[in-house]
Amino acid sequence: MNYRVRKLSEKLYYIRWLQRPSAVEGYEFIEDLRDLLDEVSQPIYFISDLRKGQITDVQVLRQLGDLTKHEHWAGSTAFSELIASKVFVNVFTSLAQQRTREIWPTAQEALAYLESVAPGVTADIDWDNVLSDGHAQA
Repeated sequence: MNYRVRKLSEKLYYIRWLQRPSAVEGYEFIEDLRDLLDEVSQPIYFISDLRKGQITDVQVLRQLGDLTKHEHWAGSTAFSELIASKVFVNVFTSLAQQRTREIWPTAQEALAYLESVAPGVTADIDWDNVLSDGHAQA
């Protein structure tokens, strides 16, 4: 799999892309997220680390946009300095129910955004541990 989904709290999940997925892998990701949303009992937030890759297939992005209508999708944001990530996140945003800024250059800015939307959602999480994978820290 080219991605990892990690539960950080009852209200927050972290998605790390390890490389750009194929369309098939993108559809598998959509199914995994749909299953997750169906399993949880309350709305949840997502933060996506797009420093190493992101979905680029527009049809997969369309399905991801449809997932934002799920009753348990509270909101999401992402971070990456890659121009390609910004382009594809903007496509997702245009297809999604939520109409907010979705991508930030750094994890710190994405976390600040999440806190502004849902105060306390990023608290009590060891972000150094979460973000460490050989990249510069937030």
